[in-house]
Amino acid sequence: MSNTDSKALSKKKMALYLPIVCGILAGLSFVIYVWSANSAPLFLNVVIYTIPLFCLIGTIAAIINRREINKHPALWAVGFMICALGLVFCIFFLMLLAILMT
Repeated sequence: MSNTDSKALSKKKMALYLPIVCGILAGLSFVIYVWSANSAPLFLNVVIYTIPLFCLIGTIAAIINRREINKHPALWAVGFMICALGLVFCIFFLMLLAILMT
């Protein structure tokens, strides 16, 4: 196996794990947001904006890597479900805030 083949293989593995990593980062961002609710408001704004960003990146990465379903079905499904549910939760939360603000 040449060096370029191993780099291509490692890029495919990184792309396969990206949805799970993004979902975990979104979950950690939510935990940080809840845990530091009494902190400075500027920090909370940055943290709250990262949650939908990580979920969106993970969902797009899972859709792009859907060819890997046959090789790793559980890994792909878990990554997609984590990110998709996180994205739906964020959209629901933003809609709820919009309704409450009016």
